[in-house]
Amino acid sequence: MTRSRALLVAAIFCLLAAGAVLATERMTVIDYYNMNKHDYLRIEKRDGVWKGQGDSGWRDLKVADIANGYVEYDDPGHNNGAGRATYSGALFLTADRQPLLALLQTITSTGSKCPDTSYTLETYRMQGDQMVDVTDVLPALPLSLFTKKGAGTDIAIAYAIGYRLPRKGTTVEAFLDTSYISCMLEKSSKDMKKKDFDEAREFLKNVRTEPVKLKWNKASVKFNLQADQ
Repeated sequence: MTRSRALLVAAIFCLLAAGAVLATERMTVIDYYNMNKHDYLRIEKRDGVWKGQGDSGWRDLKVADIANGYVEYDDPGHNNGAGRATYSGALFLTADRQPLLALLQTITSTGSKCPDTSYTLETYRMQGDQMVDVTDVLPALPLSLFTKKGAGTDIAIAYAIGYRLPRKGTTVEAFLDTSYISCMLEKSSKDMKKKDFDEAREFLKNVRTEPVKLKWNKASVKFNLQADQ
């Protein structure tokens, strides 16, 4: 073998070795999910099955779509059985192929006549070799976005702005969760003042049924409100 041929073969082996290293180091949505700031939220493969950890232990994943960068699982025993939770994570890429993870916690308390649901959407970006929590990615969502034009937005009964992460695509949906208000009108109307009852019923009539769409902009590394909303 000539010297030039030997050098060529050696170079090919080096490239192959480098490719193998990159292949083993390629990270998925699960790797990034496991870098979140909550010690009790982790995903592992156990006995060949993907499982997610909530505060009541390990549960089978409902969705483990690594190719599309999406994971989801439930924790029906949340808060010592006083509630239930769903955890989901979706991966988005910036213009230079850097990851941004959206992690959504949907938690419902079940200990009262009317269950109350909260939604916490966090976003994480890579900083060095760590994922750090960032707060400048999502736009402000005033209540007026979720109601018909001209409708009043003053209401004393609880509501929540909810989110749905995309399994495919790059658009997050935000919506007004009025299940608590609806439940109060149905089950506890006798305990409500007439003014509060009328106010809540009128408010529900003016809630938009279609979600608010937050489109991912990989250049600005932000979610932007769809222009026609």
